[in-house]
Amino acid sequence: MMTRRTLAATLVLALTISSWSAAGTLVDFKPLPVSPTTPEFRFDGPNFGPSFKSGPGSTSNGDGILPVPAQTAGGLDAETPFVIPAVPGSLIHPVPGTTEFFDSTLAFTGLVANGAATAFGGLIIQPLGPGTFDLLSTPAGGGPVLLLHGNIGGGTFIAGTGDAGAVFNSSNVDYTAGLIFNALVASGGNPNGNSMSFSMTDVLPGFSISGVDGMLNDFTANGTGLFNYNPVPEPTSLALLTLAATSLLIGRRR
Repeated sequence: MMTRRTLAATLVLALTISSWSAAGTLVDFKPLPVSPTTPEFRFDGPNFGPSFKSGPGSTSNGDGILPVPAQTAGGLDAETPFVIPAVPGSLIHPVPGTTEFFDSTLAFTGLVANGAATAFGGLIIQPLGPGTFDLLSTPAGGGPVLLLHGNIGGGTFIAGTGDAGAVFNSSNVDYTAGLIFNALVASGGNPNGNSMSFSMTDVLPGFSISGVDGMLNDFTANGTGLFNYNPVPEPTSLALLTLAATSLLIGRRR
């Protein structure tokens, strides 16, 4: 029978683990301004080798230092939970301690379809091979600044048929360079084994599978996305974890 001491320690252990195992948001991006006719993503290429790419909506047009109402598509609004000063086209929000970058560019390499798409239950699943990404600040006020670079160990499209929306996700992302990477490492965050997820809408043409290679047919889409990270437990959390584990051991011995 579990004693009150053991029960309390178990609850502390569970709450402590859950408090640091949930992923945090490293970058939250969206188009600014929103333009359904300027897609953020595209999937195309030669037969037996289409890949996931950035569209014109994810590419800076150099207006990031202008007032927001004067900015035009493309370019992304990207926000990170770190204060990163002195980057042209950015705005620091002191109260939440975040930095917002206007008119940024998100570029991909790789992410080539590496197998046939599978359709079932009204969904289409398309696997993609490994790739890389770069998130760059607006080039206004000088050359673009590297905000974040990472390696993607493969990913998957999960798409609805027709013009339904889709999700691209990967749970094997390593961050390796850039100002946001530096801030993450300085805060004690883990740059390895992280995740990303993008939501896509306004898909043109509707999702379908090619009768030639069995992969998704070419499409463009608007979208938003998240780059996540797995927090390292803070010293307080580690102390609670140790206390809980010790209490459990004592309870068992008794």
